[in-house]
Amino acid sequence: MKNKSLMMMALFIGLALVFSGCASGIAGILPFPGQSLQPGDVVSIELTDLNGDKVRELEPAEIEEVLAGLNKAEEDDAPHIMMLAGYTMTIQLKDGEIRLTSYGSETHVVATFVTGEKAVTKHLVCPEVAKILTEDLGK
Repeated sequence: MKNKSLMMMALFIGLALVFSGCASGIAGILPFPGQSLQPGDVVSIELTDLNGDKVRELEPAEIEEVLAGLNKAEEDDAPHIMMLAGYTMTIQLKDGEIRLTSYGSETHVVATFVTGEKAVTKHLVCPEVAKILTEDLGK
């Protein structure tokens, strides 16, 4: 239970620290500068609900779709609502992780890139991921 509380606290802090800027894709903020994410970089991708309970793990075809979407995602400095809705996606990388959080948008997500002790949070336009994070919202 304590671990879930710490995870939620870190998530809220990450959401509160969203800052602006403009970049073409996520290459400039990945753990390996100048490169895009490839399937070989990913250990696993799983969806969790708002309680932190695992919903499912993504299949290889879905992983490729997510990575393609992230590789072309653009940073958005527009204001966005600070609430959680839908699922959270955690991409375990060999050298870190990316946590993608939905706030109910069909096109935007909040992404926290964690490598070592460094965490960077960005507001991204990424409809491919937003669609997955909100897939069961109306049910």
